[in-house]
Amino acid sequence: MKPRVAIVVLNYNGKEHLGECLASATDAARAYSGPCAVVCVDNRSTDGSREFVRERFPHVEVVETPRNDFLFSLNAVVEARSEDIVIVVNNDMRFDEGFVGPLVAHFGKHRKLSPSDIADLKKLIEELGDDK
Repeated sequence: MKPRVAIVVLNYNGKEHLGECLASATDAARAYSGPCAVVCVDNRSTDGSREFVRERFPHVEVVETPRNDFLFSLNAVVEARSEDIVIVVNNDMRFDEGFVGPLVAHFGKHRKLSPSDIADLKKLIEELGDDK
């Protein structure tokens, strides 16, 4: 079974980028041979970004952060996701339709890292080294 994936787009007042970004992310999600969600994490935008996404991309989940904590806003969102793999990207990126599958293939059995895994970096490096 293919890993469940989420493409998470971080946004702050990037409405002008979201059309192309989310269209290409959606195409990539559809091209992936497993389940793949597209999520827009909005850092309290004031440019109408959330409304734009909801209107133009109703299939994209919009997560409104309680405050703009820059990249740190992603921590709680990624931790709460149920997918096996979360791909975090910026709103000014465009994606090749086939990018998800090859990227996911590199994860192998190491699909999800939690903060406790990161805290013990030496152990994690040793574990990852076992696959060589």
